[in-house]
Amino acid sequence: CGFSAAAFGHLGHDVAAAVEAHEAAGTSVRTGALRRFKWSEWPSDLGGKPALLPSHLGQGMGNVTIESDWEVTLDEDVDFINKLNISGVLRFEDRPGCCRLAARYIMVGPFFGRLEAGTEEHPFVQGHAHIVLRGQPMTPELQRFRPHIAGSAKWMKSKFIAVQGTLSLWGEKRSKIWSRIATSVAAGATSMQLEEGDFRVGDTVVIDRGLETRRISSVQPLDEGMIEISFTQPLENSYRGADHVHLGREQTQGLMAASVGLVDGHNIVVEGEDTPGVPMCSVNETQVCPYQNGLQGGVNLHEFAKEMQHYLATTGSPNHPNCRPCRAVSEMHYTGYIIAMAHFNRDSDKCPKDHGRIQVSGVAFNHASSMHLYHDYAGGNYPHDVPKNFQRAWTRRPFTWWSDPIWAELKVSQPTTPSHKIVKSSFNNTFSGNAFALATSGVRVFPTLPVVGNVIFRGGVGLNGAARRQWSSLKFNVDTMLPANDNAFTVTQGVGSPNDEYNSPQNLEKFANAALERFVLQDNLLVRAHLTALSPMVVTGNVITGSVRLQGGPLANPAPFANNVVNAPDDPACIFMMSSGDHGVSDNVVFGCRVGIGFRQSGGLAEGAVRRMRILDCDIGIQYFARGPDGMRHDSTPTKFVVSDTVLYAKSNRGGIGMTNPKVHSHMLGEPAPDWWTAGARSFTLGHSSISIDFHSEVARTTFAGYEKAAGGVAFAMGEAAPADTSDADFHPLILSSLTFDGVAEDSRIRASAPTRAAGMDLRQCLQIDCDGLRNMLLVDTDGSLLSQPGTIVPRPQKFFDKLSYIDPFGASTMEDLIPFPQRYDRFGRAIPFPAGVDHGAGGGLEYACLNQSVTVAGVPGCDVFFMDAGDWVPQPNLALGPGHRIVAIREDGGMIRLDPLHHGWALARGWVKRVDCNSSSQDPALTEQPESQHARRYGRVKVGQFGTHPNTSRLDATAGPVYTVPGIWREGCTFVSDWSAYRCPNAKHRPLVIEVMDFNHMDRRWAPVTVEVNDKWAPQGGAMNVLTGPAMMLPGKRLQTFHALGHAGLRHNIYFSADPPKHLRLHMLNAGSDEGMVVCIYYGVPNSVVAYVDGKRKAPLGGATPTWDNVVLQKLTPDMPHGTYYYDRIGVETGRPGYLYAVIRGGQTIDFKISHKIVLTTKVEVTSDWGGWNDAQGNNFFKSGIDGLVRNIALLVGVPPSRVSILGEGTAQKGLFWNEDTTSKDFAEWMWAQNQSMDQMPLEQWLTAPAAKGLASAAVDRANSSVLLQRSQFFAAAGVHHPGERSLLQRFEGSVGRRSWHKTLSLLSSEERAVAIAKHSQNQIEVETEAQLTHVLAAQKAQEELAANNESFLEYVRNTSLLPVRIEVDGEDHPPATALCTSEHMVDCKALEEDSINKDEQVIEGQALGLDPEDRQGSKQVDVTKVSVDDVPRMNSPLGWTCLPDQFDDGETCDCDCGIWDPDCDDGIQRVFAVRSTGSEMLTLIDQEHAETVLTILDGDGNANGVIDGFELTRLQSFGVSTLFGVAERIIKAQEAGNNEGSGERW
Repeated sequence: CGFSAAAFGHLGHDVAAAVEAHEAAGTSVRTGALRRFKWSEWPSDLGGKPALLPSHLGQGMGNVTIESDWEVTLDEDVDFINKLNISGVLRFEDRPGCCRLAARYIMVGPFFGRLEAGTEEHPFVQGHAHIVLRGQPMTPELQRFRPHIAGSAKWMKSKFIAVQGTLSLWGEKRSKIWSRIATSVAAGATSMQLEEGDFRVGDTVVIDRGLETRRISSVQPLDEGMIEISFTQPLENSYRGADHVHLGREQTQGLMAASVGLVDGHNIVVEGEDTPGVPMCSVNETQVCPYQNGLQGGVNLHEFAKEMQHYLATTGSPNHPNCRPCRAVSEMHYTGYIIAMAHFNRDSDKCPKDHGRIQVSGVAFNHASSMHLYHDYAGGNYPHDVPKNFQRAWTRRPFTWWSDPIWAELKVSQPTTPSHKIVKSSFNNTFSGNAFALATSGVRVFPTLPVVGNVIFRGGVGLNGAARRQWSSLKFNVDTMLPANDNAFTVTQGVGSPNDEYNSPQNLEKFANAALERFVLQDNLLVRAHLTALSPMVVTGNVITGSVRLQGGPLANPAPFANNVVNAPDDPACIFMMSSGDHGVSDNVVFGCRVGIGFRQSGGLAEGAVRRMRILDCDIGIQYFARGPDGMRHDSTPTKFVVSDTVLYAKSNRGGIGMTNPKVHSHMLGEPAPDWWTAGARSFTLGHSSISIDFHSEVARTTFAGYEKAAGGVAFAMGEAAPADTSDADFHPLILSSLTFDGVAEDSRIRASAPTRAAGMDLRQCLQIDCDGLRNMLLVDTDGSLLSQPGTIVPRPQKFFDKLSYIDPFGASTMEDLIPFPQRYDRFGRAIPFPAGVDHGAGGGLEYACLNQSVTVAGVPGCDVFFMDAGDWVPQPNLALGPGHRIVAIREDGGMIRLDPLHHGWALARGWVKRVDCNSSSQDPALTEQPESQHARRYGRVKVGQFGTHPNTSRLDATAGPVYTVPGIWREGCTFVSDWSAYRCPNAKHRPLVIEVMDFNHMDRRWAPVTVEVNDKWAPQGGAMNVLTGPAMMLPGKRLQTFHALGHAGLRHNIYFSADPPKHLRLHMLNAGSDEGMVVCIYYGVPNSVVAYVDGKRKAPLGGATPTWDNVVLQKLTPDMPHGTYYYDRIGVETGRPGYLYAVIRGGQTIDFKISHKIVLTTKVEVTSDWGGWNDAQGNNFFKSGIDGLVRNIALLVGVPPSRVSILGEGTAQKGLFWNEDTTSKDFAEWMWAQNQSMDQMPLEQWLTAPAAKGLASAAVDRANSSVLLQRSQFFAAAGVHHPGERSLLQRFEGSVGRRSWHKTLSLLSSEERAVAIAKHSQNQIEVETEAQLTHVLAAQKAQEELAANNESFLEYVRNTSLLPVRIEVDGEDHPPATALCTSEHMVDCKALEEDSINKDEQVIEGQALGLDPEDRQGSKQVDVTKVSVDDVPRMNSPLGWTCLPDQFDDGETCDCDCGIWDPDCDDGIQRVFAVRSTGSEMLTLIDQEHAETVLTILDGDGNANGVIDGFELTRLQSFGVSTLFGVAERIIKAQEAGNNEGSGERW
């Protein structure tokens, strides 16, 4: 197995004797004596003492091997050895002044290999052992290190101690090497008192956060174990001691005390030498080296070397005159590193495996503390093993060295199971970012004892993951192209492993080993050293003045990360949390931070908790912006963040923020992913994230102390200071209870003054208006500990009347103009005015005046009005504006001003004026920021219950103005607190209402703006108006259509969409109890049925509540009704507008609504003379009880439930058949008989006299007759037109209003006449539209009336043909939506299944009509369906998963992309391309085909040809040199690694 039998003598005489007595001794095994000698007395028969080689070789003493059966005592300085192989024992002699060992590569071999300077039983106390690791980035890589390393050893580079045996460095014992300062000390002092510590004269200590170090000149003992240390150099800074009290609170005494730690003074030192390296650093500020930023473009290492040789030949110095050798540590951050690694015999698996162990105490590691205790070397061609699998390599070999059967065979006790032990040592990383890694490679081969009592100065510590500081100077990093290489992209010889979860069973040792304890870091001082602590771990009793990246654990008492003090003012946060579930952080002190605890990322759902924490003197105490469920996948998993039993203290000046409002997004936006092991941190852009649906935070039993508004202090800051935030997630509520405010006045408890933001059309922006989050934020005080009584805090309305930040194509000026059209126009298309008394603006926002000196193209004073014609600006001289003319504009762009048609008339609607011809005349800057809305400027404003004065405003009681009364959140009974910039609402029950569009195209289509008007009068309008735009854009063109509105329990919520209503809609009432509910009224405006589903089960409408023509009654729903109570009003009982859904939703539950497709069948049903009593005395038994009988019979014929059938109008009709007391009220029937006219042909005044019309529109008959339409004379009088000539001109205009060229007559009218004419035209248009609407609404009546006139001829047709023509309207049979109970992971599949289910249902209905079985139909011999149509079914015949139009699939012409599944058209003329997927993205990047094929041919084609560049093929990359092919290969390899090195015939 590669060692001499005599080596057993290292283990003692009894083991050596047992070997000698073995039956194989002297025969097949040659034994012998152990050779022991001093270095200075190296026996000549063993080659003699190593000597220096010729200096020009630069190899020092060359390569030296300590054989396995040697025991060598180092008794003199050795400077230096190129490669030191310690297969036996090399021990430092413990005597004063001894010794120094300098080397480049040190390997401590397995089994008996040992580098020793003292042991735990026999410490090194007299000598001074000094190990120097020499090297710089360009030091030649080690080609081989046989027999310990199989394959290449290049990956080890230089300047290392690799341990496969034992590294034992045990210096002089000290009780403790760090301590807190006992008494605060001022700048200029030369001494300080410490609570404890074993410090000595001559020691160098680091103070607090490492701002200064001092050499101790004296040490004096004090009472109670305290000491006083002195320095010759005064202190530059003041430091807090254990006597310090923060903000006068005695309970804070000592929490913020600074500490002092030993960094130099141990008698064992391991040093990474500051070796002179390549000549690439500037001599001074004036002599600037051309290579200080790396090799210049086009220069490779070979050319650089030739240039240096030129300078050596010409100047005698091998460097550019302006360049000097860079220092390895201080300038290149290239330090020594120490790794413990496994040994596997390369020839036989029967040999035992071994693993290096490191046992150190009292050692100073100076720039040599990049230490890895469990390296993942797997015995093959590391790091190019395919696959690189340490777990497999370790577990497939049966025996470890300490458990091998040889010990039983020798009849001696087997060695004790080894362990790592690192205590009371100093790690000085002043010039580097070294990582001290407590991490496995998936298998903990033996334990690491608790790491206790150390001082770590800069750099970092990693528990189950590396912690290192990335340095900006990467020019010397010569191995960046292989992220798989453990050294890649870090100049500190990076350590760590991406698979450190040793607690999982598959990663533990497989041979009856008990579960091993987690890594423990206890009672250490980390001075500006970063800590990465991934579970499982125990971190306790440490003082850490660097940032902590913490994967929180369960918060049992004690918690895994507890009783630590963290202070890192130079970092973005003191503790970065990476928690999930109910894990978090507890029982620590955090102070002096920018952010005390920042939750920023997580591998799963973040959630997390903060408990029993004391947070002091931070800019922000707690900030939470982490990962939540993905709203894009409709994942509504409830998640929460909890803060409890915690105290947050203000800054020393009483400023700072206690906590900001927590929020989540589906991915960490711009935040590094937890990948600290290979190529450094990776980040993802915000564009790939989406909001979460159900998240809230709870703050309970928490104290806020000392915050003062005058100093900028506040307990809760809403919408502030979240990195990468767009404010589209600020709606997540805060639930508060049992809060205590210690010295925090009411004005310092809440701050909600942050402005809304992020309006725009790009990634991370919300369309049209600012994101919704801050307009819907919520704090709920459950017990009155904040408000003195239970209630809520809600935001003020923001920018509701401000000018929009974009030019709206429909002319909208403000957010108010974005209220959907159905909400602000009545059933006849007449406008409903906006409210008076609100803080709206005045005017168009942009006003100018035509300059007196301006001249038109006609040469007269004034300003030309230009129109775009075929790409040219063409003036219209007859429309020119005179000097001084007031110009009201809606836009200024490119030196042109667009005129406002509401002011200048519609003839100038497309007119522009040159900016240079005008000057701005806006007197009040606020007018520009806050113009009047277009709708209000046109139709005016009214008080509650008033009608507008404009002739085209509504005259129906139900839709009398205004549309709303106040903008923003409903806040009746609330009081605005100016200090908070928010409303306090005692006893209010504001609750989040989530409106989630579930349609298959919910990421591609826009339904917004969406409005939620909260109404406390159960009215269809007139409440608080909340306008929602939806979340920020995630991917180009992709915007999630989920809307978080702030509603109120117990009230009505009127919801309108700007687009057609969603086919599938889901509503959530969040953060409410099941005893709370709200009523929603959603405008659909479609004749189809709308059905509801609760928990995936269809919910029947409320019995008797659905309005019909013979039941024109509006059923009022109340919030205390059961969840899911609903009905759909197709008639429009409340406002006259048909298509309102009324429903009850209760707390913590959801309800789904789906529009049922409507199928219309036109059929001829064959009848016989004896069927159904056709020829009996009454002659119309087919119709039996009027319409009901017809419906029942047709239902039997077609085979559908009667409830799904309605007659659209083909059949016989007699007076009284449709309008009788069985079908409607007596009053309505008599009225219809008296009219003898189809309702859709009636004038509006007559229509409104119908008895049902009162229920429809709530308009009195007399008002309808007198007020709905202004008479002509009233119309002219209102417009100020009196002269006959003017009337004549208007009459000529009226003659043209019906023609397309009507607007050309406008130029002949005065401005007053134009206003009257345009108003008249608008009125005419509305009347036309009203008639068209009535035509649709009353189509059934018209059809019956027309058929009645031809009754006899129709009956004759039926008698002769026995065919009865009928058109039947059938509601599609709905099934529970596939997405109702779907998990987020399968949402895409569920959506495809749902669409497919809808299509199949429609085909079933068609099949029922087209394939009726006459044998199963009552008396029917033949049913001939002549026509079938289904509304809005673009994908009926599409394959499963196809989301585009069906005729686009496999049309033989176009390859259609992004349609759900592959289009066969894309198979034709396909071209193979080479592409790689960017990390963290679904986007593909094309690479040059010729280059890619060349790379694969050279590397993979000559290798294993598996489609992946792997194994030894990776070692051939250097053959490309500095070339384009190298870059292409690098991109391919990076893409492979992101895809787990899985090959593909088509892509990587």
